[in-house]
Amino acid sequence: MRDIDHKFDLSSLEDLPAELIPAAIAMLAARLLQNGNGSSEPQSADRLLTPKQAAGILGTSADWIYDRKDELPFVVHLPFKNGDETKSHIRCSFIGIQRWIRRKAGRGT
Repeated sequence: MRDIDHKFDLSSLEDLPAELIPAAIAMLAARLLQNGNGSSEPQSADRLLTPKQAAGILGTSADWIYDRKDELPFVVHLPFKNGDETKSHIRCSFIGIQRWIRRKAGRGT
């Protein structure tokens, strides 16, 4: 893991020829998009949780998740066939739950 206090000398950017600025910007943007978070560390793989497991993380009941399954951004609908009818199980994205918690915490609610 990289030392977070490490400083980069950006003064040399002043010497960058104007025609190379778009390429430099593209390289920096690609770096940010590489892992979706601007970090050089790889993101962990997502895993799908049952509503009961997700409820344990959120401090709610599984029923609370089921009642809000169409509004919660981390809920994943997994279709399955039951005879001629297509139904769905729901699962919850672990990474999606983490993002949702961070957004809610940022709002102060």
